[in-house]
Amino acid sequence: MTKLNYKQIYQDINTNGYSIIENYINESEKNILLKYSHSLGDGKERELAMHELKRKSDTPAMNYVINSELISILNGIWKERCIAESIEYIPINASNIAVGFARKKPLKDNPSANNEGMTPLHYDHSMVNILVGLEIETKEGEGALILYKNFRKRIKPLILNKILVRIMRFSNMFAKLFKYKKIQYKEDALHIFFGDISLHGVTPIHSGKRHAFLANASRVTHYE
Repeated sequence: MTKLNYKQIYQDINTNGYSIIENYINESEKNILLKYSHSLGDGKERELAMHELKRKSDTPAMNYVINSELISILNGIWKERCIAESIEYIPINASNIAVGFARKKPLKDNPSANNEGMTPLHYDHSMVNILVGLEIETKEGEGALILYKNFRKRIKPLILNKILVRIMRFSNMFAKLFKYKKIQYKEDALHIFFGDISLHGVTPIHSGKRHAFLANASRVTHYE
């Protein structure tokens, strides 16, 4: 891969809320991740397996992050964020990383889905979020990332932010009062954003499939 400009990536995220690197993952790496994800089963069995693998070492998911250039990408972006926000830079390592898979089913195959199949708006306790599209076969606008850029920084104090987020989760009309972006995930691409400050969720799908690999760099203890 061409050498990445981490300063430019940070600026893209700070300006637009996200950055996308297309054609990121190769076929061999993708097949390994897909095979592992499918081996986790379905339903409650999958939920339990996903919880257990989140920070588990020596799995195909964690090894992909640690043994590939992803760890360098996470650190490169995190370092630029530290410089911009005047935060002490402490390198990310395996203990800071949580991994997982996001596999969204069409509503007709998932009748028990909450909020009509949308992943509710939320923040993540992390400083860099990445998502690699493994299988993205959805209609335009479905399975897309809904992103309220820097919402935690824009809406203060914190108590007001929490109240607004709670209301937005249950009222689409209210949520639309605030400026947001809808980002269509791309297969094989690497998507990057800051989930601790940008409120986000995912729209439901009605056909096709959306399968992605996630890796979040968790906050270090003295970054508040």
